[in-house]
Amino acid sequence: MIVNIKDIKNDFKSFFIDVQNGIKSSINFNEEKLKIETEKRILSFLNKHGIDLTSKVQYEASNIGGTVKITGRIDALYGNVVIEYKKYGILNKKSNLNKGIKQLREQYLNKLQEKVKPKFIGILFDGINIIFIKFNKNTSDWEERQEIFNQDNLYEWVLYITGSSKKQVAPQLLKNDFSLNQDYVTKFINQLYNKLTSSKDERVNMLY
Repeated sequence: MIVNIKDIKNDFKSFFIDVQNGIKSSINFNEEKLKIETEKRILSFLNKHGIDLTSKVQYEASNIGGTVKITGRIDALYGNVVIEYKKYGILNKKSNLNKGIKQLREQYLNKLQEKVKPKFIGILFDGINIIFIKFNKNTSDWEERQEIFNQDNLYEWVLYITGSSKKQVAPQLLKNDFSLNQDYVTKFINQLYNKLTSSKDERVNMLY
């Protein structure tokens, strides 16, 4: 199926309204309800336009890329996009906001190797507030941007997760793709992984 960008843009307003309806239905429930209502609408909208991420997203992931062990479990992981859901409106309180940001940074994002941090982004969401967490190469630290949830940052969210559908490089993922377990194959894949992640070729970095 060919992706029609014009159709996506035309449908985006109704999509945003649909997501808002899902958020409203989760107001008196916990963050799991918000996650379910939001995720199913995002995946359904993308699938309608020829973008199927159902096999890409991981829920309650205990590692990143099959190699990076983390503390706790990630609510939703789309390749290089780490998403954490919180109970509706809870991030309005500064202490809860700081706690949520700290969780994303310390339990997940800081576990990454320094060289891959700029490729990752964290998203914290409670139905009202959305926080994007990106790595700043100049300061060598994560930076947060908080906004009230709206159509524009939903579009940004969708752009991030659809961009993450490109292949994420990790030894275990490459090994799984080839369905090979022999020792010599594992050594080869580890060498391939090291070459890909250390490459300075722009075309390689775009793909991986």
